[in-house]
Amino acid sequence: MICAFQSCEFGFGLQLNNEQLERVNAFHEGKNYMDKDTATAKKGTVTIKPLTLSPIIQEFEYGTAGEGYWSYQHMVLQLDDCLESKFSTI
Repeated sequence: MICAFQSCEFGFGLQLNNEQLERVNAFHEGKNYMDKDTATAKKGTVTIKPLTLSPIIQEFEYGTAGEGYWSYQHMVLQLDDCLESKFSTI
């Protein structure tokens, strides 16, 4: 399954090249997620870790018994990564 963003400016699933990822990661360095409780619950830390792929498209496996479900918490962290990534690559 996929959770992705689309906009008039970049269309569907903005891809970031290595140079853009480096700029995004430099911008993120030492910064924390806005929702600290969610970041701690889902990532184990409030600190934004370096991205290896564009956060605009997130793929996940559908599962059972609550495993694999995309939740509000996942979306909040993805949105935080996307907003920071987009504005820092301009």
